[in-house]
Amino acid sequence: MAVSDDEAPHLDQILARVSSMLGLAGAIFIIVTFLAYARLRRPMNRLLFYSSLGNLFLDTFYFISVWGIPEDGGDMALCRTQGFMIQMFSLSPSMWTTAMAINVYLIVYKKFTTQDLRRLEPWYIGINYGIPLIMAFVLLMLDVGPSNKHIYGPATASS
Repeated sequence: MAVSDDEAPHLDQILARVSSMLGLAGAIFIIVTFLAYARLRRPMNRLLFYSSLGNLFLDTFYFISVWGIPEDGGDMALCRTQGFMIQMFSLSPSMWTTAMAINVYLIVYKKFTTQDLRRLEPWYIGINYGIPLIMAFVLLMLDVGPSNKHIYGPATASS
């Protein structure tokens, strides 16, 4: 069954929202499970928990999809907020994965204990959310500044 040209943009939006809902469900499951079961609060699981918090924001703003585009009935504030949050939280998951890999290395080769790993968590949080925050904030300032670079705006393909 072929998809007509009129249906194609809607199909993209539906797929984006469905994938966002799956991501939201996964992140919420991880967060609730982590908070509900104290025995799961080990260093590696805590990093997964921190990563899931970022994924929760990322998937929420992916779910908005084109609703934030001013031409489609949204407003520029929502569009900029969506762009800022996606910019910030799309880098964080790979950084959290790197932190998990560092933890594995430290456990296996440097014989770090759970207390040693726990002391690294504030650094991981600061780096894994701080660097993307700075990057997203700089882009936001360029977007709303006097030069108005239009960095954040519609990120859709048109034919």
